[in-house]
Amino acid sequence: MLLLAGFVDVGFGLIVAYTPLLNAVVHIVAAAALRRYNPGLWTALLLFVPLGIWTFVVVARASGLGWAGHVIGLVAAVVAHGLIVAMVLRRRARLTATHTAAGR
Repeated sequence: MLLLAGFVDVGFGLIVAYTPLLNAVVHIVAAAALRRYNPGLWTALLLFVPLGIWTFVVVARASGLGWAGHVIGLVAAVVAHGLIVAMVLRRRARLTATHTAAGR
């Protein structure tokens, strides 16, 4: 995404801004809902929130994008996270099946 932002259009940098912000929201909401720590919470609070906000402000100022650019950036971040979740769930199912088969 950074290469697209650098060589095609700076607006692609919004994907880079929305991705850590979305990740941070997921970790913070999960910690609040479950009322317990989760791996990634401190990274979300100390790194992803400030980095995401800073990137968001810099790219939004530089690009002059309207709402469409923000929608594209947010949708791309949601799709990326959805793919990550699908990959993790698939791997977990495979590991569970392997573990169950080995325990027989």
